Amino acid sequence: PRSGEEGTDLHLSLGDMFFRRDGEGSLKEVLIVLNAACDLAYSPKSNRSFPADRYVLFEYGRLQPIDDDPDSASMCTQPFLHPDDGCVYRINWTHQKAIWKKYSECGEWLEAEHYDRKTRLALPYALELQKSFANHITRIGMPVQPPMARWRSVAICCAKDDGKWSELEVVRNGVQLIHKRTGEEQYTEHFVLSKSTILALVRSADRVQATLDDPEADLVAAIETAKAAVEADGLSPEDLKGANNQLKKLEGQLTGLHTRRRKIQQIGEAHKEWLASVESPRSLPRTGARVEIDARLLWVYLAADYTSNFGSGPPIALNILELAPTEVELPKEA
Repeated sequence: PRSGEEGTDLHLSLGDMFFRRDGEGSLKEVLIVLNAACDLAYSPKSNRSFPADRYVLFEYGRLQPIDDDPDSASMCTQPFLHPDDGCVYRINWTHQKAIWKKYSECGEWLEAEHYDRKTRLALPYALELQKSFANHITRIGMPVQPPMARWRSVAICCAKDDGKWSELEVVRNGVQLIHKRTGEEQYTEHFVLSKSTILALVRSADRVQATLDDPEADLVAAIETAKAAVEADGLSPEDLKGANNQLKKLEGQLTGLHTRRRKIQQIGEAHKEWLASVESPRSLPRTGARVEIDARLLWVYLAADYTSNFGSGPPIALNILELAPTEVELPKEA
């Protein structure tokens, strides 16, 4: 092909490479033409005139010393001998940064961006890059799915007399698990408690509160008896020590019972705040672990081990159960 008579037409072809000039004169950023060569060919003195309105596809790349560990890239071309400094590089291409420019505007744009044409990539390598870019933009990419939700039942639990787990009530479909996209190819599981679960928790707290009256009365009576034993005359030093130890033990049990009662009362007072806070998804804990919605009063476990001790946290906790065989995943109405 021949240039125009005035030499103003920019003749481009597949594989043409432009190197960017920077303040230090090093050429690290490159552009390459990816159009098919036949689409860019022209001859001003024939019937095939300059295609001024045709768009030219440029892709960005960056030179990296061949001895360095490869950076992330859509595709690499290596080895590449730099036409100016004689060093060997790899070129890291980025398909996402490709850009289209009107053919008639390419010369002015390349000059404004400080790019100089230095060389042309050998045809096999240029075709390889062209095919890689085509595969990138024509790949099958389904739309990102919305957060997918499914229901689980929640057990409201407390400690039995032996310190093991005890289920007070099971709320069917009391929590919604959400499979949520958080980044490129990254997904996490979140959960949202239903308001019915919080209200059931308050009801269970009221029932547990009522069961503490008799143990408290028994402890108060036992403490009075222990005090009388300590104050009795004629006790040997060993008996007096034993009586004092028993009194301290009973007083500690009563203090623990009062603490438990106070926390249960606070559950009833704090649940209105929880009703608002549980509307925001929270990260689902790993199996057997917990998330503390309220560090003092509300812990949520995932498939807790009922053979272990209940622990020293809140007097009542929630346990997200595994899906039962007959449980419905998600109501059709939702």
